Amino acid sequence: MGKPILLVYFSPGCDHCEKLVLQMTKHYKELKKLSVALITHRPVKDVASFVEQFALQQHPNFYTGTEGNSFFIKNYYHLEQLPFMVLFTKNGDLVQQYHSENEWNNLLQQIKRMKNE
Repeated sequence: MGKPILLVYFSPGCDHCEKLVLQMTKHYKELKKLSVALITHRPVKDVASFVEQFALQQHPNFYTGTEGNSFFIKNYYHLEQLPFMVLFTKNGDLVQQYHSENEWNNLLQQIKRMKNE
C-alpha cells in the first residue's frame, strides 16, 4: 500500500466536521506521512465547495470524494454521527476508530507514534 491511511467520513456544512478539517490542516505536518481520504455522501458540487473553502487542494495527500447515495462506507461503519475517522497501517490493518472530532488529540498522538506501520 505505501502509507498509513486515515479515512474521514464527513458532511460539508457540518460544524463538527469543519472544526476537524481545520485541525487537520493546522497539523498538516503530522499528516504528511499518511494518505487522507475524506468521504461524504453529499453531491460532488458540495464536495468541490468544501475543498475550495478549506483549500484542501494544497495538500497533495488529501483525497476528497463522495460515495453518493450508495452509503457503503456509512452503512459499513454504522455511522450515526459525524465526523468519523478510522486509522489504518500501511498494510491495511485497523489501528483505531474515532467517532467524534473531540477525539482529534487522541488520533494525533496515535499518528505521531506510528513509525510507517
